[in-house]
Amino acid sequence: MVRHNNRKDNKSFRSHKKSEQHGQSNRLYSFIGTLSATVNEANDSGKEHTYDQSLDNSYGRNINNYERMLQEKRSAYKIGRYIAIDCEFVGSGFKGSRSELGRVSIVNFHGNVVYDTYVKPNRPVTDYRTKYSGLRPGDIRNGVSFETARSQVLEIIEGRVLVGHSIQNDLSVLQIRHDDIRDTSQLPEFKQMNGGQKPSLRFLADTVLNKAIQSGEHSSVEDAICTMDLYRTKKRVFDELFNRR
Repeated sequence: MVRHNNRKDNKSFRSHKKSEQHGQSNRLYSFIGTLSATVNEANDSGKEHTYDQSLDNSYGRNINNYERMLQEKRSAYKIGRYIAIDCEFVGSGFKGSRSELGRVSIVNFHGNVVYDTYVKPNRPVTDYRTKYSGLRPGDIRNGVSFETARSQVLEIIEGRVLVGHSIQNDLSVLQIRHDDIRDTSQLPEFKQMNGGQKPSLRFLADTVLNKAIQSGEHSSVEDAICTMDLYRTKKRVFDELFNRR
């Protein structure tokens, strides 16, 4: 009969368990350290680019004109039925691979700003994507919370036609569903101009509007205005296409 030394076995088990837990702790600390370093690196790289204020025409300062525009009598400054939206994204997670809302802008049918705000994502930013988004650490620090931005956007778009370019990307990051939309990337006529492929907003701005945008850092105000301009050129066609769905 084989006798087991329970004391020795228990001691060995506890030692193995302690080593395993220690290994897990080390991996957790290593991950946290790597994430912190990545966030710090993102903060530093986000300061490298020189910001061109002319891109925004002094916008990007947490503007909410919604209530005022509801009372506006001049048609160009009314909120109206048709609004256009555009968002700028920053990245979270490993190498900034997950898109987070960093700025959201809404303009009315005439291109006047209804809403424009910086947003603080719920997750740590690991890539500000400044070269394209135009966003920096200071912008995010001065932004409203994601929950605030989302609720304000929901209030503005309710009962209105929402225009955007590849708009599902914006709605997905905003975690919003909206049925009455017009997507300028999906118009067959615009696709034909690009060899049957979905065109970029920059391509359409140049081809349809003879307007240069996104030559450097992007501005969600500028992009929203451009999107609305594109919709206005083919409003009847967009609306008919929507109604045939």
